Amino acid sequence: MKDPAHNPGHEAPHMTTSDPSMPAQQPHDPDQVEMILSHLTDLPTLSPIAVRVIQMSSDPEADLKEIAKLIEGDPALSARVLRLCQTADRAARTKITTIERAVVRLGIEQVRAAMLAVEIYGLLTDSSGSADDEASFDRTGFWRHSLAVACAAELIAERHQGVLDGVHAQEAFLCGLLHDLGKLALDRVLPRSFARCVELCRAHRIDITDVERRVLGIDHHTAGKRLAEHWGLPHALQDVIWLHNQPASSLPDVPHRQLIGVVTIAHAIVRSLHIGWNGSLPSTTPIVDLARDHGLNPDRCAGLDTELFERLTTRAAHLGIEGEKDQELLLSSIAEANRQLGRLNAELSSRASEAASRRKVLDAIEGFHAAGIVRTSLASAFLDVAKSASSFLGGSYFIMLWQARPGADWIVHRFDSAARPVESRSIGRPPTGQDLAAIAHAASAGFDAIDVVRWLGERLNDASVPQTCRFTSLLDGQGPAAVLLHEREAGAGVLALPGARALIGSWASVLAAAAQHDGARRLGEQLADANRRLAQAQSALVEARSMARLGELASGAAHEMNNPLTVISGNAQLLATRLADHENVERARGISQAAAHLSDLITSLHLFADPPKPQPARTDVRRMMLDSIEEAKERAALSASLRAHNNRNPPDVRTVIGDGLATAFIDRRQIGGAVTELLVNALEARPKTGIELRAFVSPGDGRLMFTVTDDGVGMSERALRHACDPFFSEKPAGRQAGLGLARARRLVDLHGGELRVQSTLGQGTTVTIALPEWKYEPGKVSKAA
Repeated sequence: MKDPAHNPGHEAPHMTTSDPSMPAQQPHDPDQVEMILSHLTDLPTLSPIAVRVIQMSSDPEADLKEIAKLIEGDPALSARVLRLCQTADRAARTKITTIERAVVRLGIEQVRAAMLAVEIYGLLTDSSGSADDEASFDRTGFWRHSLAVACAAELIAERHQGVLDGVHAQEAFLCGLLHDLGKLALDRVLPRSFARCVELCRAHRIDITDVERRVLGIDHHTAGKRLAEHWGLPHALQDVIWLHNQPASSLPDVPHRQLIGVVTIAHAIVRSLHIGWNGSLPSTTPIVDLARDHGLNPDRCAGLDTELFERLTTRAAHLGIEGEKDQELLLSSIAEANRQLGRLNAELSSRASEAASRRKVLDAIEGFHAAGIVRTSLASAFLDVAKSASSFLGGSYFIMLWQARPGADWIVHRFDSAARPVESRSIGRPPTGQDLAAIAHAASAGFDAIDVVRWLGERLNDASVPQTCRFTSLLDGQGPAAVLLHEREAGAGVLALPGARALIGSWASVLAAAAQHDGARRLGEQLADANRRLAQAQSALVEARSMARLGELASGAAHEMNNPLTVISGNAQLLATRLADHENVERARGISQAAAHLSDLITSLHLFADPPKPQPARTDVRRMMLDSIEEAKERAALSASLRAHNNRNPPDVRTVIGDGLATAFIDRRQIGGAVTELLVNALEARPKTGIELRAFVSPGDGRLMFTVTDDGVGMSERALRHACDPFFSEKPAGRQAGLGLARARRLVDLHGGELRVQSTLGQGTTVTIALPEWKYEPGKVSKAA
């Protein structure tokens, strides 16, 4: 494989940092990452003798004599096994000089550990780079660190003997020795790119794991895990390589949590002592707290320094790491070692893990249904599914994608690691125009959906959307479609179990029921809204017909009646000037006033038939209000009943104008006339304390508002329903014609405004005029008013 660090067409992307010497991060090509991982299978294998010894030692019926003969066939291996035997059995009085006795003395587990240690030592000491070169991978320093972690893990396991279930000292040593195997894999497959990672790590004091992810697209945890899986290494070793140095709270429920904790604490101890080099930053958590978090005894993890240095020196000398630097680097030193922990233990662990996963599925289904919550909306259903998924799958990122029907926009509901809602909004459709169900089907069939994930991250403006996501289809029929998007590693094992489909089916059924409920509710709301609009249309139609008939009547009346009324009014006024009797003079004046009143009524009716077009102009709002008050008082004074009431308690009209409201671009005559009509009605309502005329700008929608409020007799429900109907009035004989509010609404309608009446019998009335267009705009015809 060609190293991307030296391939002009495939430069390895780098991390983003504020340091100008650091290159900017670029999206990684998933195919290139998979190619890197696939080339791990091209690495060399174990030596034939080592493979045969490990295979035979994994067999409970293995013949120790045959194993000894195989080891004797490799002089270097024989010498190291004898050294290890003498180191492990210092108290023996008889010196062990034969391989057969050494195998019996050490035991099968330690023989296998010795075999792997010898092979890994050969890999580490074959170096094409120099440890003195700051930009190269210091293999000698790395070996010292790995061996130190192995010795520390062995000491911790020995001190916890009988306390930790299934954790043996030899097993802890082996896992500590190989915990950073992925770095060797990356150095062998991509030597120049990995050297770049080492250089950036040293130059900027950044943890090498973060550098690897950004420069290469993967880290040594993933590379080591993939290599261990390919070679079939024991699950315990795979989990340690993958999960060491993770916080205890974030570890998945695997059978080897304590072993992972032992190696993690050993690594922290070695880093605190600065033994060797491995590119990781020192742990910020004290060793005592780290041990407690992983369920170990802090006292038994303390005070290892002296014994650790002694054991490290002895082990290094026995392995001969100072004098064998010319050995060939063989990275694949641990092939076919999957039986290292024993077939029986592996089988029991596998069954226990499967049973725990099935129990987890059943518990999740029971918890999801046991709540007994009546989910009546999609929002609550999404939240409940997200909570269940968070508990069942783990992980820190959840997105619910929803498409109400094929061709509709996608709706995204995003949740955090605690299943708390982050946002919900429409994001349109992907550039390909595909429906959500089709993409979910393609992803479940193994097709890459990385383009959709990238588009989703762009639409959400969120770079933290995982590039390796899993699409779990919940609803994918002809109706609505729903997909749960989460991290690929989260729940990958349990989702493959048959029982997991039952949980997914539970989620889907709840979403489908909520969708149907929401659809029924929306349909009911739409029907109710349609009924309201139909009733309004019918009312408007009836009113329009009434107004049309009234207009025809007013047009004819204006022509046929105005001329006779003018004659009657003129003659009555002339007669009043010639009569000497006071009583007859008053009667003549009454005739004239009645004729004038009837003429005004005809003029008002003509307004409905042929309304004038508004002529807006800059209008002094305060002056218009004062003029309307004066005109209203003059008109109201003509009412005999009102004069009698005002003689006892003359009403006061107070004006209130909002801040900054000086002028308005309106038809002063028409809007002022409408305000006058409202004031006349308020004066006739016999207010107890007075009337308030207010002008202000609505803070909600910016409309110009005029309100007239009185605390008079108020209106009954019937009067309130017909308040704006022409000629309607509940006042006794001698009342006005009942055209005041009808005339005011007509004038307001001409300006595109709205007139609202609020009234309570015995408490008073408030009438509001709302004008949407009242501000001056350049280009409008204007004159001072």
